[in-house]
Amino acid sequence: MLHRSWIGAFVLIGLAVVTAGVNAAERSKLIGVWNLDVSKLPLPPGGIPPRSVTLRVADVGGGKWQTTIDTVNADGTKLHAESSYSLDGVPAPVTGAMDADTVSVTCPDADTLVMGAGKRGGLATVRVFTVSADGKHQTETIVALGQNGKPTTRTNSWTRG
Repeated sequence: MLHRSWIGAFVLIGLAVVTAGVNAAERSKLIGVWNLDVSKLPLPPGGIPPRSVTLRVADVGGGKWQTTIDTVNADGTKLHAESSYSLDGVPAPVTGAMDADTVSVTCPDADTLVMGAGKRGGLATVRVFTVSADGKHQTETIVALGQNGKPTTRTNSWTRG
């Protein structure tokens, strides 16, 4: 009898956690179009920022979101990357990205997205997107290994498009 009670409690806790994640996703300020403030990009000496970077986050139904990133480089060349994923951390493929071929995504709350990006079977970056209380600004914190093999952190600023 005690065994069944514990199983029931775990099932109820699991359902509460899943339901909380679904509710957070339904009312998230992360959904929408975001433009990178390229003037604030941390660049190496002599680095040239892109002309623009546009991030689109959409709820595509069935418990999945889709992210697309469109970049116009300084020389006018265009890049397009995208991924559709569930918010449960299950790895999903990425197409068109130079620095990732897989992502794993969760939303610990309605206005925070945590993304692990992988490349060729290894971890490439960890990115945390957080939306401001007014929903107009988003901060992206990126952790990656630098060329020297040591972790580096940088921050990008986005505004709602």
